[in-house]
Parts: sequence; C-alpha cells; structure tokens
Amino acid sequence: MAKMALVLVLGVLGGVTGAYSQGSDGCFTFPDLIYDSYIGAGGVAFNVGPDLYFLKNGASEPEAVYRTRSSLISESLLLGDSIYMRSSRDNGTITRFQLPSGPVEIVASGLYYPRAFALSESGVPIWMTELDNEFARIETLKDGHIMELARVPLRSGVTHRGLLYDRGAIFWIGEGGSLWRRDPTGKTSQFCAAVSAENPKGCAAFFINMAQDDDFVYFHESTKLRRISKRDSRVTDIWNFYASMPDLHIASINIDSSYVYFAGTRGTGKPENQTGIIGRVNKGGGSPEILNTYSKPNQPRSIGVVGSMLFFTGRNSPENDGWLCRLPIPMLRLSPTTPRKEPQKKKNP
Repeated sequence: MAKMALVLVLGVLGGVTGAYSQGSDGCFTFPDLIYDSYIGAGGVAFNVGPDLYFLKNGASEPEAVYRTRSSLISESLLLGDSIYMRSSRDNGTITRFQLPSGPVEIVASGLYYPRAFALSESGVPIWMTELDNEFARIETLKDGHIMELARVPLRSGVTHRGLLYDRGAIFWIGEGGSLWRRDPTGKTSQFCAAVSAENPKGCAAFFINMAQDDDFVYFHESTKLRRISKRDSRVTDIWNFYASMPDLHIASINIDSSYVYFAGTRGTGKPENQTGIIGRVNKGGGSPEILNTYSKPNQPRSIGVVGSMLFFTGRNSPENDGWLCRLPIPMLRLSPTTPRKEPQKKKNP
C-alpha cells in the first residue's frame, strides 16, 4: 500500500538576519560553517547553521531567507524559484521553500535516513532510503503519495550523495565506488563494478557528487577524474591528477558544456598548511588549467557554474568559518584533443 506524503505549510519565520563580511577577492565570510550548498542556474542556496541563504544569479550579496530551526539539513537542491531541502535522520523529511519569502512545505516525511536526493526535470523529488538490513529503496512523489521506484541491494545504496536523474533513468554511487543505474523501464543494474584485484579497471567513485550531460556521467576518484558513457558503459580517464599533482585532494566537481571544474586542496599535514585550489579540465581530457588558489579559504567544497561565474563554498581552518566565493569563468580554451579549424581560403574570381 502506498504511503501518503505529508504536505504541511509551515510559513516563514521572520527576523532572519545575515551576519557576514565581504572581501575584495569575491568571497563572503560567515561566522559558522556552511553545512550544505547547491549551486545551479538560478543561484546558490546554502545553509549556515540553522539559516538558509540564497544568492540569486546577478545579485551582489546573499540573503538569509529562512530559519530552519535545525542545522540537520543534509542537502538542498534548487529548481527555478524553489529550494528543496533533505534532512537525513531516522524521521527524515523533504521540504520545499518557495523563493523569495515562502511558503515552506514538508512534501514528504517519516523517511528512514534518506541517503541521497535528486530532482526530475519537472521538479519532482527523488531520494534513496534504507528499507532494512538488506535493501534500500528509491522513492518519489506521485499525486501526493510516496511511490517506490526501485528496491535495490543495500550494498548498491549511496552513502551520502551522488544521485542523478536523466530522462527517466537514475544513476547513483554504490558500495566500493561502484556505479549503478535504473533505466526508464525499471531495470536496475550495475553500471560499473567496483575496482578490485580481480577488476583493476573498475570504478572507485568518491561518494560526494557526480555530474552529467546527455552522454556521460562524470565522477572523481582518489587519483583521477573519469567519465562513463551512458550508451555503452565505457569508462574513460579524463585526467590522472595523482601523476602531476600527488598532493591534490578533490572535494567536488561540476561541469558546463566544455569543462569539468573541480574544487579541492593541495598540501599535506594540517588543514591550515594546505591551499585551496579551483581548476578545470576539458571534458574530453587534457592538461588541467588552474583558475585560482586560495590561502583562505583553504578547504573549498561544493563548486558550480552560475551564468558566467564560478561559485564555490568551503571553510577555512583552523577558524572553521564558512566561505562563499565567486570568480569569472575564463574564455573557452581550445582542447588539445580538438583539431583546430583552419579558415577556408577564398577562391580567386
């Protein structure tokens, strides 16, 4: 029997105030950690403690728009003028906040540790939750009811994030960094087996995030950036960063039409001795382009493209304050794998 989704309009608490400073380097500094952020075409949504902030594309400063009364928001997604928030606990919820000032609706509740979160093209939330000690369940909303899309072995379930939706297909990261998918017909299969001694060319996807375009799913491992074809499951290395930057630790990736962007750190030892780094690599492979380095913040996390700007969030250690930074995206650089088109010579009359 299908469960009913609770839709509860909470309203918006007044008096949310924003306390942050802005530097000349394009960064905003907050007195508390940024627990989660989502960077999409409409702007940047992020949590600082119990407050939900939003920096609209084109706006000069972020705005505190809602107090969640809890710092347990695990993930937020942005679609159009709505921000969806997932709380990961034994009585988890999916909440929708309507910009710019509400209302707030709990669209699903009573979820047992929802592990990952995605939105369909039409804005319907999709999530994965534990069912028992053996199985996980992918669920969505339909006509106000919680509907099961797939029941999968718990070993295939994601540990934190990494759930993607594309034209009826669902992709996620499973045990050992394996990649899984559910096709539009409902068939669930392992997309790429986890790397092992018997399968050295397998996948070891880092569980924080993935990115996708129409043809590929992009992910990162501890030593390289990779992509896998949605058509034939062929895995291709984009950049083996361990070979040229062995002290690079990538925290997250995102893409635009031409590049894979990454946010991470360089250095070893204590976080305060490390350097934040933002860079990109052509989606077809090639050498990296370092766009900027930061002594503060030294721990970049989420990264994304908003219009002609790159945004990323992170923290600085040892202060453990939160940072939101932006920098202009450089002009397109010709890929070394793309042949240059020579201008055609005009024929003499």
